[in-house]
Amino acid sequence: MSAMSRLLHPVPKPPRQKRKPRTYLPKVNRKRAALRRARDFGSLAEWVVTLPCCISGVRTGEWITLNGVQTQVRVDPFHVRSRGAGGQAPGNLLPVARHLHEEFGTIGRHSFAAKYQIDLEAKALEYAALFAQLFEGECAITRSRNLYHGNRKERE
Repeated sequence: MSAMSRLLHPVPKPPRQKRKPRTYLPKVNRKRAALRRARDFGSLAEWVVTLPCCISGVRTGEWITLNGVQTQVRVDPFHVRSRGAGGQAPGNLLPVARHLHEEFGTIGRHSFAAKYQIDLEAKALEYAALFAQLFEGECAITRSRNLYHGNRKERE
């Protein structure tokens, strides 16, 4: 047999092997997720969402017209600095309507602040001070800030 004829006649395929079953990522630890959510948002966030939006003044459940469509508003706890950038301190939350929150993510921090003529950091500190005055007292906010920013004595 010549080499050419061997190439023209294919060799039978080997039998198909069974695939290993897929391994999925483990489910989220619900207890740890709840603790993380409480740490990231907590009672301050629960209070913030009951307030009207700090930019438009609308409350959760009100109807507004966006781009010619009637939409029901939802106010979100809005982190001025993202949590990944160290924005977990209590003086970092604002009540912002969902559509404005999405716009912030689209156009960016500086453009958003310029468009609505608002100092987001100063406004967030005002809300944190009001929360401290109404509910916990100034020492609770200070203690929370120390926990978030690494004061080891407070953490232990």
